[in-house]
Amino acid sequence: MKKHFTVFPAVFASALFSTSCWAEEPITLSVGKCEIEYREEDSVGELCGTNQQIILSDKSEEKTAIYARIPETAMVLPVGGADNQLYKVIGMDNSIGVDFKLNQQSLNWGEWVKIGETNPANHQNPVDIQLKYRVLGRPNAGVYQVSNGTSPIAQIKIGNQIKNIVVSPVKATIKLKTCRVDAADLNQIIGLQSISLSQISFLGREAKGGEVKIRLNCDDGVEAVAALTDMNNLLNTSDILSIEPSKGSAKGVGIKLYRKHQPGNALKYGPVRDVKFAGHRWALNMQEKKDSLELVANYINKDGKISSGKVNAAVMISLTYY
Repeated sequence: MKKHFTVFPAVFASALFSTSCWAEEPITLSVGKCEIEYREEDSVGELCGTNQQIILSDKSEEKTAIYARIPETAMVLPVGGADNQLYKVIGMDNSIGVDFKLNQQSLNWGEWVKIGETNPANHQNPVDIQLKYRVLGRPNAGVYQVSNGTSPIAQIKIGNQIKNIVVSPVKATIKLKTCRVDAADLNQIIGLQSISLSQISFLGREAKGGEVKIRLNCDDGVEAVAALTDMNNLLNTSDILSIEPSKGSAKGVGIKLYRKHQPGNALKYGPVRDVKFAGHRWALNMQEKKDSLELVANYINKDGKISSGKVNAAVMISLTYY
């Protein structure tokens, strides 16, 4: 019995596409915009995909099995393990995979799987297509060519006739949410204003010396924390920054740093291995993350007895985001 069938366009889940006759042209799927933006701690999932339906029209007078498979020439390989429904895209460093089903049936790599039967009553045979590109693990940021528009991702077979399914060219954009520091603010020399000894004449008295501004721009949803280290005394865990102990330096004087818009408590110092777990860290607020981290530097009489001289200090600000 001679059999043939034709592919007609159909609409499913708001997806509309056109294909031509059964002969040579493949069934082409379009997935639209394909991108994701994530934090390093996020659980990253679907990049993009499509749900579409095609109608296979055949003239056979008896039921015939409809088969499908992932061809061995496809630009994908099985992931393996428990998830036998997922395939990784070749050349993507195992960072992008594809989940592909026909009539809710997962396909085998290189082996035909029955996905339905033809209907001789009306010769109209719908096939639901579900395609999802997914992120595997923690990919690097970048633009990835996940489909070249020519290599078949699957094949459908009725009788001895085989039809290729291809995905139109797809570039997946993966962005890592981040915080950007203005390059001009990475290393700063802050000139503090001169004061008289009378302004901090007794123990604990403070006087403003200057301000520090570090311009930041963090993406939405990013959390950021910072911590300070006294570069003249790496083991200093107090809230008073040490003065460089050189000839001509002031005696009995230190520096306290405050967040400009939250001046209540002076910031503490300490060694930093991982900012996220430093005991003296603080979380940046929305204004600091979107605009700038601003600190106020105050002179302080830390010993009671003081003498005039130069006040040179160095502090490292460690910032991390997630």
